[in-house]
Amino acid sequence: MPSQTFAAIAGKLWPGADYLYVDALGASGGIATLWNPMKIKGKLFASSQYFLAVSLHYGDLCWQMFNIYAPNSRARRRNLWEEISKITMTNQKDKMMLAGDFNAPLYSSEKCGGLEDFSDSMSDLATFINASNLVDIDLQEEKKRLALVNWDTMCLRKSLGGLGIQKINALNKALIAKVGWTLAKGEADCNSQVGGGVIRDQLGDMIAAYAGNLSESSVTQVEGMALLWGLKMANNIGIKHLEIEGDSKVIIDSIKGKASAGWKVEPILRDIRQLLVKLEDFTIDHIFREGNRAADSMAAKGRLQMGLRYWRNPNTLPITVKEIPDKEKALCQERTNPPAQ
Repeated sequence: MPSQTFAAIAGKLWPGADYLYVDALGASGGIATLWNPMKIKGKLFASSQYFLAVSLHYGDLCWQMFNIYAPNSRARRRNLWEEISKITMTNQKDKMMLAGDFNAPLYSSEKCGGLEDFSDSMSDLATFINASNLVDIDLQEEKKRLALVNWDTMCLRKSLGGLGIQKINALNKALIAKVGWTLAKGEADCNSQVGGGVIRDQLGDMIAAYAGNLSESSVTQVEGMALLWGLKMANNIGIKHLEIEGDSKVIIDSIKGKASAGWKVEPILRDIRQLLVKLEDFTIDHIFREGNRAADSMAAKGRLQMGLRYWRNPNTLPITVKEIPDKEKALCQERTNPPAQ
């Protein structure tokens, strides 16, 4: 296509836009990238018959945008993935995004109709994504297109063009260091900032659990919040009949009106009472910590949590909780089905 012809088309699509394009070969192909020159400066980075890479500068930010129109031939697609992979691997410091028509699904659910078996092409595409340290982002409900971004870019702050996602390895090291520092300072009361609990069914089997922490909170506040977290989880599950047990006597007695936990805890108690009203029936009793080992074990997990975490699937419960002896379960069954007199 003559440049004058494409310029006329681009002017109708986006008046005033700058652009770069790769001409079509015959009746297929042709790639174009357009941008607003008032905000973005663009220049050619690399190109071939099947892709167009443009460096887009917005202030101090720079993205390498790959616009792809992959061939139908699997062999040619593999050559294309290898060519792009070499470019991405030699430019790890740059933020990159790949988008366009890959002519191959990444998942079998993306394929609609046709007789061709795309399993090999799916494997080629997945290998290319992993080798290039890219992440597949779902931009459409049915995921008909792919937009691939370098994982290091995803972890940048939003102000630097990333998504602000935390790197798990770095986060894990930071949390371990925090616990080590707490222990090194001899803060024996660090458990006062954590809380947790478990929810059992009528047979005494654990069906859910939760753990969390609160900074700069008293023991009583956290114990109240632990009960509130459990009631919220039970409400979300749809539980209407509940037997509540806790090892904080001051919280239990305050809910029953037998004591006062103090003005700082009163807002928490108010929220607890509002959730209790939603239950069809409930009992609430104090038990000693020795009989509440599963909940106490979950509270210990809160020390390494960022905020609050719920475990809804019993199979994913922490192993330290699963290994709690069945004594508590037996007690639950005994209360539910008392022996005949």
